[in-house]
Amino acid sequence: MNGYERYMATINGGERCDHLPRVPILMALAADHIDATYGEFASDYIVLTAANRRCITDFDYDQVSVISDPYRETVGFGGAKCSLSPCGGFPRLLKTPLADTKDLSVLKKPNPATAERMRDRLLAVKELAKLFITNTLS
Repeated sequence: MNGYERYMATINGGERCDHLPRVPILMALAADHIDATYGEFASDYIVLTAANRRCITDFDYDQVSVISDPYRETVGFGGAKCSLSPCGGFPRLLKTPLADTKDLSVLKKPNPATAERMRDRLLAVKELAKLFITNTLS
């Protein structure tokens, strides 16, 4: 049974599968596994993709993930650009978009295709789809 079949059997319920899908959230572990910093993982889709690919190959996980930090979206909505903390390069937000108000109308309406950090995540999804969906579904 491959990862896709295992995942679908679990979601559909009632179908037998050899074991539950292995669905870890790959973040700091994945970066470390390819000797990248977490900052590189969180800010460059090429590193995020390479880390996921290597973890899938080495550990036989059943899913990939483009999760890195919650600030991708927050910056798109108007948060002050992220900086990387000196402790491991973890992204941190310099200022939230609602730091000075509770008025939701001040939030920007981001376009994920052009908001820099959101776009990076979309590129990761596109790259991982090229790497894994064709192989999984065929």
